[in-house]
Formats: sequence, structure tokens, C-alpha cells
Amino acid sequence: QYLLSVCSSSQHMSQLLDDILYLMHLSRTSISYQEVDLSSIALSVAADLQKRDPERDVKFIIQPGLTTMAHRQTISDVLQNLMMNSWDSTVKCDSACIEFGQILLDEQYTYYVRDNGDGFDIVYAETIFRPFERLHRDNGSKGSGIGLAKVQRIINRHNGRVWAESAGTGRGSIFYFTIQTQGETVSAI
Repeated sequence: QYLLSVCSSSQHMSQLLDDILYLMHLSRTSISYQEVDLSSIALSVAADLQKRDPERDVKFIIQPGLTTMAHRQTISDVLQNLMMNSWDSTVKCDSACIEFGQILLDEQYTYYVRDNGDGFDIVYAETIFRPFERLHRDNGSKGSGIGLAKVQRIINRHNGRVWAESAGTGRGSIFYFTIQTQGETVSAI
């Protein structure tokens, strides 16, 4: 049992180090834009989540036809992190629902991932994008605490912004992000 605990802890530490290195890498490399099918990525992430835990009954609502100019791999990471966060948030919901879509806010196309899960106290809305700040400590999530920090760094690299809202604990949450699609390449920050 001690050996299993040591192995589990070393795997967690390895993942944490990989995530920290990824954060550092994001700050130093240039990214190139290409057309990305966000709806297709969201559908793929939803299918992967369902495969991981087929006993969970989660309804996914994915708006079709959403494309943008972005760096494919890092934007995929954004959707994966946000949808995984919603997956973790809805673990206690009887009729869980995760939604990905686009709206027009302040004359700018804005993407969102919404869920009807745990939600959070709005006073933490700014701090949740800091490394090691976790929204859901008691739901069995095995994340490293870096996911939302990665999301923010990636969106910043796309000259966009990311923010979160919630009506309060137990009332779901919504994560918004924007992407600036002008230009072909964004140089290192």
C-alpha cells in the first residue's frame, strides 16, 4: 500500500512538472494561426470524457459550425481544460449538462463553456486563473491545479481574454474567452 502511494505521488509530481514546463514553453514560443473547427474539437473532447467514465450521464450541447483562426494545439488545450473542469464540476449532478457555444458580447465574438455543476463563490473569479488555485477540491478531481492558468496563458497568447462567472456555489459556472484573429503570427510575449 505504501508503494502504491509512492507511485501515485510520483506520477502526480511528474504531471505537475510537465504542466509547469508547458506554461513556461507557452511564454517563449511563437504561435501561428490557422483555421480551427472549435465545434469539432469540443465534440471530440466530449466523446473522450464519456469514454473515460461511461456510467456518467452528461448531456453535451455543442453549437455546430464554430470556426476561428487560432493555434490548433493550444486552442484544443483550452477546450479540453475548460470542458474537463465542467466535467469535474458536474460529478454530483443528477442531470449534468455541459454546453459550448458562441455569443456576441460588446461587439466581439465570445466563446463559452457553461455547466450546471458546483459553481463557485464569485469573490474567487480573479484568483481561479492562478496556478494551484482549485475550484473543486472535494470532488475527486486529479488535476494538477495548473489547468486554468494554462487556459489564461493560451488565451493571452491569442491576444484575447478569459473570465469566469457563477451565480454562486452549487449554481453552475460559465467560462468565457475571446480570440483576436488578426494577423498570421503572434510573437513571443
